[in-house]
Order: sequence, then C-alpha cells, then structure tokens
Amino acid sequence: MMKSNPFLLPVLASILSALTGSAIPSDPLESGFLNPPDSARPQTWWHWMNGNITRAGITADLEAMKQIGLGGATIVNVDCGIPRGPVAFMSPEWRADFKFAVQEANRLGLKLCVENCAGWSSSGGPWNSVTNAMQRLTSSETRIQGPVVFDAVLPPPPMTLGFYRDIAVLAFKAPVAADNVSDTAVPAGKLKIKRAVYEAKNGGGSTNVTAKISALLERGQKSVVVGNDEMGGDPAFGQAKQLRVEFTLAGKPETITAEEGSTLIFPADARQLAAVRLLAKSPVDDTFVRPPPSVDFATNAIP
Repeated sequence: MMKSNPFLLPVLASILSALTGSAIPSDPLESGFLNPPDSARPQTWWHWMNGNITRAGITADLEAMKQIGLGGATIVNVDCGIPRGPVAFMSPEWRADFKFAVQEANRLGLKLCVENCAGWSSSGGPWNSVTNAMQRLTSSETRIQGPVVFDAVLPPPPMTLGFYRDIAVLAFKAPVAADNVSDTAVPAGKLKIKRAVYEAKNGGGSTNVTAKISALLERGQKSVVVGNDEMGGDPAFGQAKQLRVEFTLAGKPETITAEEGSTLIFPADARQLAAVRLLAKSPVDDTFVRPPPSVDFATNAIP
C-alpha cells in the first residue's frame, strides 16, 4: 500500500487551479468577502425629494445602486426646505411611480422598503386623527381652602389641537411648604408682560412678540405653544429657538424662557412660576428644529 505524501497536496491543488483557470478558496470567510451573498449587501435610504420624481430618474438611481453593490433601499419622502415638484405625495401619479420603482427593483434583484409616512415623524399625516396622534401628560391645578364641600367644574389643562381626556382627578392636602409659598399668590391679572422675544438660543435672529403675548393674556389664555406658527414666523432658520418673556408678578420682575416645541404656561403666582421653571425641556430637544430655507434653483442656477 502506498502512503500519501503531504507535500504532494499543495502541488496537485496548484495544478488543478492552473488547469481550471480559477483559484480554489482556502477560507469560506475570505470567499464570502470576495463574492458576498445578497443577504450581506447593505441597503440605503432613498430620498424622494418633495415630488421631484421621474421614471427615468428612478431607473437611473436603482441601476446605480445595483452597480455599486447595494442590496436595496428604503424610500423616504422628504420635503424640508425642498422646492415642490410635480408629483404630490400619495397622489395617483406618486403611487404609479412607486409601483414602477418596485418593478424596477425586482428586475434588478434589489429589495425595496418604504417609510410609513411623509417625513421624519413616524406615522404622522393628515390621515391620522387627533385621538391617534402622539400624546403627552398635561395637568391643571385648583387650590381651595378647607374644610369645604367642593362642587365645581375643574379648569382644563393646556392642550394641543383641542384634544384632551381625563386620566385621573386627584385631591390631597397640600404640603406645608406649598402652603407657605401660596401666601404670595396673586390673581392671574397681576401678571404684566414687559417684553417677549422669540429668538435663536445661541444668537442670531429674533422677533419681538410682546404685543402677541400680551393679547393672549388679555383674552384669558392660560398658555401658548412655543413655535414658528404661534409666534408668527421663523426668525432664525435651522437654529434652536426659545421664547423669552420678561414680566412682573405681584410687582416683582421675573424672566422665564421656554424651548421651541414646548408649552409655556402663564404663571398666576410664585408657586406656579416655580413649577413652570421645573418643566424646562432638556437641551436634547435642540435636535428637532426646522432646516434652513431652500435654494430657489430657478433664480440661483449653478454656473
């Protein structure tokens, strides 16, 4: 019986490789990197830019993805600061173009996904009712001097889009410390606005909204949502903003700020003022600001 020669195996492998014209992979991991399976290919976000869509562009994008080795894409419809195109989101034309994109992806062997809304806001949109929208806890407080039988309608807390529903009504004896603070309480009418400014937090544009805030108080409004819509415009595109209000409460000068996107409750007394300041939002919310204005490509053509 002949014994095998271990030194002969590499020689035979080299001869076979030369005859077949291809290298024999020595490591499955290495061969997987050299020729990755479709399941290992990365995917990308595919931004459909505010209705600026053509079928020729869809085909060109997908063929480019295939050429550079991507495995697919997720369609994200975006409109932030982008000039509106001819194909409105979710219109019959948009749906037809989406179907065409799926067909092209199948032709090229690419996977295609789609975001569940227009924009960045999860499942938002005009089709989503207020009752199913994102919600938060809010509250109002009524202080009474006992002992007494209380039988009255409690004031509604601050709300957005007029929607509110009760979770619980709590009644308890106020702590002694809170009673001491309440000695400084004054009617809401004693709050006097001196100056209100909607401004960029780190310097930049600002808008004087003193008259607007004063008018809200005169109408009996208890709070205001801090945002471009309520303040009448955006004084600093793409920057985190705040509402800064200078006022007197029971004759004492005070200043309070509220972050963009939050609700500022107008304090009626020192206790409420302290509570409002505790509700200041975290700086992490600076992430969610409106982007800079779009470039008018019609008048600012690239040379």
